[in-house]
Amino acid sequence: MQQIPAKQIPVQIHNPGQKNGKIYVRLTSGLFQNLRRLISGSMMLMFFGTAWINLDGHQIVLFDFFSRRIHLFGLQLSPQDLFLLAGFMIVGAVLLFAMAMAYSRIWCGFACPQSIWSWIFIRIEDMTEGSRNKRIKRDMQGLNIGNLLRRIIKHSLWLVVATATAITFIGYFVPIREIATDILNAEMSLEMFSWILIFALLTYVNAGLTREKVCLHMCPYARFQSVMFDEDTRVVSYNSDRGEPRAKPGAKPGTQSSTTASTSTITKSFTTTETIAETKSGDCVDCHLCVHVCPTGIDIRHGLQADCIACGACIDVCDQVMTKLKRPTGLIRFISANQEADNKSALIRPRLIGYLAAILLISGYLGWEFSQREALIVDISKDRQFLYQHNSQGQLCNDYQMIIENLAIISDTLNISVEDKRFILFGSDKIKTKQGQREEYRYRICTEHATGLPPRTDLQFLISNAEKTWRAQSTFIAPR
Repeated sequence: MQQIPAKQIPVQIHNPGQKNGKIYVRLTSGLFQNLRRLISGSMMLMFFGTAWINLDGHQIVLFDFFSRRIHLFGLQLSPQDLFLLAGFMIVGAVLLFAMAMAYSRIWCGFACPQSIWSWIFIRIEDMTEGSRNKRIKRDMQGLNIGNLLRRIIKHSLWLVVATATAITFIGYFVPIREIATDILNAEMSLEMFSWILIFALLTYVNAGLTREKVCLHMCPYARFQSVMFDEDTRVVSYNSDRGEPRAKPGAKPGTQSSTTASTSTITKSFTTTETIAETKSGDCVDCHLCVHVCPTGIDIRHGLQADCIACGACIDVCDQVMTKLKRPTGLIRFISANQEADNKSALIRPRLIGYLAAILLISGYLGWEFSQREALIVDISKDRQFLYQHNSQGQLCNDYQMIIENLAIISDTLNISVEDKRFILFGSDKIKTKQGQREEYRYRICTEHATGLPPRTDLQFLISNAEKTWRAQSTFIAPR
């Protein structure tokens, strides 16, 4: 097999899977397709289901920026904790690099939302307009009443899925139960309607109309994937040594085929129980089914291309053909260049170990930060309208604003005091904080010992409960 080096992965200029500029995908089954459906189905269930789960009265995952809260599986995070989420996104990116180095673009083929939603839309297309060949024939017939009705049903179902996707996505930023209630009561605001419309149209266009163009032209992964690959990376590859020269099933010895076998001929050859005569041709029967099932419409027999998303559809359909022809499977398979050369390939290698080490180190650090994060955030700011003033008792006073954010999962009672006994606290010395609330309090700090005080004195506020004491620092201003 002549495999194209990873650093020279070409972009497919002429797409053999296109008919009149459109790719007609044929659905198939098999090991990789079953695995892909299991993964994508689980992710779809998580996406649509998680938004409706509540814990302690709060949506289990909610990025509520209006109230400056992030609810994450029982944890309540503040904007100050966004760096932790950014850290986990970095871990996800490094994990993607590791997956790409080991098994090429399996993320794209098995778990990428663009691929998952595209496959859903393709399945709806197959249900409403028929199989690949029927869709081609109907498009050649033009718009008649039957074809128009099928297209209306298809696009209507696409819009239903796109709208459900948009509502669910927005439901991770605005409580989804509130959105559902507003929709049912016809009380949706224009702003909310606009956001739902925008995200529904984006889903409709990306998964229904552009599909593979997003993977090739909009997603940067297709362009920089070759930087991650090496000679031990498993990629979808066609065994040209075994498959060439190509011939149709039942062809005479030495006869090669350069054209696509008709569906009826292929089907007939698959159902026969006769053993195909030995020929001088290769195992590839040039049925083009590997092209028909490819969601990006490439011909993998031309070598690895930037369009390939490693979904394994061509492997599954080719294995079916080989099984029915009583030939060994694996004409198309996941294999690395080194495996093809000497049947040896290192799955664990230094760069991959480096990726895994980075994942463990960053994850460990983020886990430690999560364990050390405070359940209470206190912010003290001095009133800037008056630097200082005297009260009716002649005491020198400063005014302060205290903001307390309770990030714990329970309400709590807090005691408020100042550390320096020269200062007197005026305001509530015992407050009740509510779970997940951000509240403001006003305090006045006065002293009878103004004489001898420097212009600026460090002031420590003490906020305590039955278990812990928090400190918040500010400054007391006195006249020069």
